[in-house]
Amino acid sequence: MTLIALARSSLQGQDSLICISDTRVSGEFGELTGHFTKQFRVSYHISSGTNGGAPERSWRGQMGFAFAGGTLAGTAVANLVNIVLGNLHSKDAIEPVSVENIAQAAARCATVITQRRGLSFEALLFGYYPTEVEPFIIKLSRAPNAERVNVGFLPTEHNIPHLLGSGKAAFERIVTENGDATASLEAVCRRAIHSGYDPGTGGGMQIGVASQLIYDHRLTIEHRDDEATADVRIGALNVTEFGPVGDFHIGRVAWLVS
Repeated sequence: MTLIALARSSLQGQDSLICISDTRVSGEFGELTGHFTKQFRVSYHISSGTNGGAPERSWRGQMGFAFAGGTLAGTAVANLVNIVLGNLHSKDAIEPVSVENIAQAAARCATVITQRRGLSFEALLFGYYPTEVEPFIIKLSRAPNAERVNVGFLPTEHNIPHLLGSGKAAFERIVTENGDATASLEAVCRRAIHSGYDPGTGGGMQIGVASQLIYDHRLTIEHRDDEATADVRIGALNVTEFGPVGDFHIGRVAWLVS
């Protein structure tokens, strides 16, 4: 059913929120695909000014969205949050909408998608915001028969992972087996994804990074069993298998291992 692991850390000297997920989607008879994106970029555009003219004030940025649970619910909520936050306008506001209002809007989006069919899911909406000194991590969740979507803010201390999905137990088992709670988030997730401990977790590893007002998919390099070749991934896509597009490679450093 997925592994989502999110932690605050320093990446190349920059304060960042690093999110790692697997890429497997399973059905009744096993794996449907090992190439499914479970993280998305949410772009917000908030403006203020007289309607019909150029806005007098404008705030733009990006957040990350990662989900565990039903793929239909997760992707639909991500798309709806993107639409809502990308089209916010006020006639006379002098500050952008608050992070608390963003959390409530995301919960309303989740309610719109899940209320009629009792779909269950968990999700994290995370990033940095112009009015906030610290980053934020918003958790959305809904059980199959719950009346409403739960929404709350998670702590943002450094190097404390927040885990979602059935792969959480695999992650914690790896940490226990290693006897080393200081192992990197990437190292533990890689082992958990490929361990086979959770049948719903697998495929490859997707890394998303939110820093300042930007969210981006990062390239990951995973060596195969023979160690002589490597798979390069961005999002859920295996760049090595996909190949170039004309004279161009996918990803800024994919050519280094091609």
